Amino acid sequence: MVWFIFIIAVLNLMFGFGLAVVLGQRYRMIYAPGGLPSEQEVEGWNVDSAPPPPEEEAIESPSASDNSEENTETHEEPKRTEEEPSPALDATAGDAVSDSGPEAPADSATTREATPGEKVVEDCRHQVRAYHGELTRLDEQLRLQFEAPDVEVIEACLTSLRAATEKYLEGREGASQKFDEVHGETPELADVQGELQAALARQDVQIDSTKETIEGFDYQNNLETGCRKVVDETNKLLDANHQVRDALDATMVTVARAEGRLADPNQKPARDELTRLLSREGFEAALIEWWQKDPHKVRPLSLSVLDIDHFTTLNTEHGQQVGDHILRAIGHLLAAEIGNGYAVGRISGQRFQVLFPDVDVRAATNVMERLRQLLEMVHFNHRNNDIQITVSCAVVAGTSDDTSSTLFVRSEQTLREAKRYGRNRTFVYEGEYPTPVVPPNFTLEERRIEL
Repeated sequence: MVWFIFIIAVLNLMFGFGLAVVLGQRYRMIYAPGGLPSEQEVEGWNVDSAPPPPEEEAIESPSASDNSEENTETHEEPKRTEEEPSPALDATAGDAVSDSGPEAPADSATTREATPGEKVVEDCRHQVRAYHGELTRLDEQLRLQFEAPDVEVIEACLTSLRAATEKYLEGREGASQKFDEVHGETPELADVQGELQAALARQDVQIDSTKETIEGFDYQNNLETGCRKVVDETNKLLDANHQVRDALDATMVTVARAEGRLADPNQKPARDELTRLLSREGFEAALIEWWQKDPHKVRPLSLSVLDIDHFTTLNTEHGQQVGDHILRAIGHLLAAEIGNGYAVGRISGQRFQVLFPDVDVRAATNVMERLRQLLEMVHFNHRNNDIQITVSCAVVAGTSDDTSSTLFVRSEQTLREAKRYGRNRTFVYEGEYPTPVVPPNFTLEERRIEL
């Protein structure tokens, strides 16, 4: 009997040691520097057990606290398999490279020839990007005239602005005609085509308003005031251009979905030109790729959204060029802080998304809450200006019934609540409705980033 007990004890020790080794390998990456935060960094993870929130109020466009009783819950370790991440799910700091915006790093995926449906959408996007670049350049030049206006410089800027707008409208017209020829009768595009037409109509109204301001510019009196009026118009032009860009991005995703390209594992991940993170199309492809590995959707999956608060105001005050530098810097920071194995993308304007495969919603919430607090402590320096931002975050848990559309819609609803309850906060959706997160205490230091 004694020998029998001794043998059982030895076997238990051996089993325990083997299990410890396996688990140590399993969690090594997720707790490594730049990965998910360790349990020691978190003092608690709490979600207010609030009743359903009141009726929704108007909030800032994405182109742009309650005192309920707290329900304290303990932080749980994120669970993750040892499966190697695929290229689409691997967004590292190396993907978000220098400010010059070079090509995305080479990977094992192939680059195939674009379909006719893609080509016409990409042609439209090219027109929008070129117009954005010229508007941003002229906006920056006009801002430099605030202090010591020069009539010749201002006149040259306004002439260039008129010419850039006329060139854009001409190119847009040609691209739109080709678009209608290819996609005019495509039923899958009906909704996004409606959104695109609405965005183009708003852009046309703003272009007319800008033309009136340029034609009425007074070169004889207060040039600074005149410059500020034009800059206000260029900012509105850029905002309208961003809305067209976002509508075209949604169109490209719809085209890719209709053509079955998002499910192609050999497709090179689509990248955002500014940040080199995954684009909206690339991000959805990463989600679909994950579900191909988990067809029954039984493994944990969390989706997170991060949106910069009052970004339109920041662009108005400091200029779109500074705004682009900040977006690029945040893209670098997200890629570096979140680490390997998670899809990180910029899906529109000032909005970023993170896909956490094999990570439960509470662990993902801790990651996003830590990032929110970290970004609040970053100082962006530009021409002796100290710029600080805040962000709002949303985290949702994937379910077995989810499609990409339902998951994204739920994340939008959750982000809307974070914005409506005052911004600079994280909301989580893991039940019947979004609930606010009581911030954990992280030990973070201020950072300074030169733009």
